[in-house]
Amino acid sequence: MKKSIILIGLLAFGVSSAQASFIYGLAKQGGIFQIDTATGVSTKVANTRINNNRGGTNGLAYDGAGNFFYNEGTKLYKNNGAESLFATTGFSGSNDNASFYQGKYYYVSAANKLRNVDLSSGITSAAVTVNGVKDDFGDIAIDQNGKVWSQEAGNTQTFDLNNLAAGATTLGATAGQLQLGFDAMGALFGVNYDDGKIYKINTTTGVRTYTGGIAKYNNTLININDAASAAYQPVPEPASMVALGMGALALLRRKKTSA
Repeated sequence: MKKSIILIGLLAFGVSSAQASFIYGLAKQGGIFQIDTATGVSTKVANTRINNNRGGTNGLAYDGAGNFFYNEGTKLYKNNGAESLFATTGFSGSNDNASFYQGKYYYVSAANKLRNVDLSSGITSAAVTVNGVKDDFGDIAIDQNGKVWSQEAGNTQTFDLNNLAAGATTLGATAGQLQLGFDAMGALFGVNYDDGKIYKINTTTGVRTYTGGIAKYNNTLININDAASAAYQPVPEPASMVALGMGALALLRRKKTSA
C-alpha cells in the first residue's frame, strides 16, 4: 500500500511540475526564442533574417502547431523551422502587434483598428474599430476564450473579440510598453524591449510584477520586437491528478491479480 501511495504522489507531482512557464519572442538580433518567464534564459527555436531593427520584422504569433507568423510591412511570413513568404490578400496597415486565435492572425492595423488574416485562405478581413482604446493598442495577446489584452504607454486594456461592441476597458496604468504573451497555463507576461525585463501581469487589475528575469541568449541581452503566446495547456486540477494515479493503481492491481 505504501508503494501505491508513493506512486500516486509521483504521478501527481510529475503532471504538476512538467510545465515550465515560457513565452516566445522575435528578437531584433534575429531569431525566434522561447523565453523562460522566471529567469529570462532564452532558447532559439527558429532562425529569421538578421538585424530585425525595431519597426522592421514584427507582429509575432504562434499557432500552437509548430508554425510562427510575423510580418515586415505588407509581407507576412511563416516559419516552421524554415522562413517562407505566406500568401495573403489585402494584408496592409502598421502590422506591428499581433496574436493568434482560432486559425486567424489578428493584428493592429492602425491606432484603434483590428484586422485578421484567415490562415486557411490568406484573406484579410476589413478593419474593425474598437472603441475605448487609449493612445494605441500597443502589443496584443489573446487568451483561449477570445479575450484580448493590450499594452501601450503604460495602459493595460482588455476587450472581447466575441463582443467588440462593448469596447475596451482600461485596467490600470504603469510606466512603459511591454510585448505581451500568455504562457501555457494562461498567465500573462510582458517583456520590455529596451532592458529585457519580464513582468507578470494581473489580468484583473492590470498591475505588473517583475519576475526577476531578463531576456538573454548566451548571457547576452536580446531586444524583443514582439512576443507571442505559448500553446495553451492547462495543468490538471489536483483531483484529476489523483484520479489519474488511482487509475494507474487499479491497472497495476489488475495485472498483479491476473498474474
